[in-house]
Amino acid sequence: MSTENTLATRLKAVMDEKDVGIPELSKALGITYEMVRRYVMGVAKPREKKLKLIADYLGVSPAWLEYGEGSSLAVVKPEVHLLDNIKFLMRKKGISLPLLAERTEIEESRLLELLNSDNVENEKLFLSTLEQLFLISTDRLLYDDLSQNPKGVNFLKMRSVPVNRVPIRGYAQLGAEGHWVDLEYPVGEGDGYIWWPSRDEDVYALKCQGDSMTPRIKHGEYVIIEPNHEIKNGDEVLVVTDEDQVMVKIYAYEQGGRLTLYSVNENHDPINLYQENIRKMHYMAGIAKESLVLDL
Repeated sequence: MSTENTLATRLKAVMDEKDVGIPELSKALGITYEMVRRYVMGVAKPREKKLKLIADYLGVSPAWLEYGEGSSLAVVKPEVHLLDNIKFLMRKKGISLPLLAERTEIEESRLLELLNSDNVENEKLFLSTLEQLFLISTDRLLYDDLSQNPKGVNFLKMRSVPVNRVPIRGYAQLGAEGHWVDLEYPVGEGDGYIWWPSRDEDVYALKCQGDSMTPRIKHGEYVIIEPNHEIKNGDEVLVVTDEDQVMVKIYAYEQGGRLTLYSVNENHDPINLYQENIRKMHYMAGIAKESLVLDL
């Protein structure tokens, strides 16, 4: 490619190299044939806006075309996929716009404005927030098409902000003669609170009475129950039967609608219960001491 130090010679050289004639350039850029010919002849010089249009079309940098500075290769700006990627992630992870606004602590209207911004690449704090939220690098969020290249993307459903105040919803007399006393408070409220981190919005605590579960659960301790938590083999569960018997067991397996539950106390044999005889079976997240009751 010619390196003569005039705009006209550089323009003619790159047009020849790319096999672009005056008519094609004129039509593509909406510039008259005569004006393009004058540029090529060196009789006229394009203004900044026209110069950029010509350089972009020919795939060279404006600085090189005008002054011969730097590389003739244009710096190609990658396509930004942020909006499409966020929509894709929201759909896969079951996130609503209000939840995204809550987790980013950005008002919905401002959030949409940022996602649709032509200058979103300069919003470093916003991009950092998204990076931490979705556990995906800023570069991938901006420039990778995640719907076509989802490798390494975490598609687990986004969980809500941890709850630290767990309402005490009732009392449980554990054992064969156990019973359940529900204080019938609304979800999220109760007869006091336990300090316990949980991501289950419906988490609650029960105060246990009796010594049948000693030493695993002592009289006066609290069990933390997460009703929305998935139950897997080996998990401790709170079971309430249709006869209001309350027990804490280890979920073993289910076969043909019959559940086998192991006792936390090794001195007791496993029991079998049918699904229709179980009123509630919730995941037990832990045991809290009296000292964790909040003094509100």
